[in-house]
Amino acid sequence: MRTILPCYVKFKYCHYRPTWDTMLFWDVLFIWFSSFCINVVTLYVMPHFVPNQFMLDKHRDKGKEEWEIYSWCVRDAMLKSGQFEDSDLSYREKMQFENYMNKFADTFEFRGRTYPADLKEGI
Repeated sequence: MRTILPCYVKFKYCHYRPTWDTMLFWDVLFIWFSSFCINVVTLYVMPHFVPNQFMLDKHRDKGKEEWEIYSWCVRDAMLKSGQFEDSDLSYREKMQFENYMNKFADTFEFRGRTYPADLKEGI
């Protein structure tokens, strides 16, 4: 429950979008450095975010503990400032999907549906 300085990074890319969602780090780096264009990375630094009682009372429905409410408020401010899409996926689900896409896992289960290694089997 201390004052923090929220920051986020945005990419302006030409041909290749440098996301880390489904590719291994070295593959991303190789493709990114092999592209024949200039990729711009911008660091955005937001104003200091200070927790206060008004914020905790107003967003009481966002968590049980004060730190949960505070983290939700910081995340919401960053989503709005950066114009990002909200995702309700957990880190664990993202890692399971990444392992599936990189063929480290044979199946991937998402919202009650199981996706096999060979997608033809699931169709």
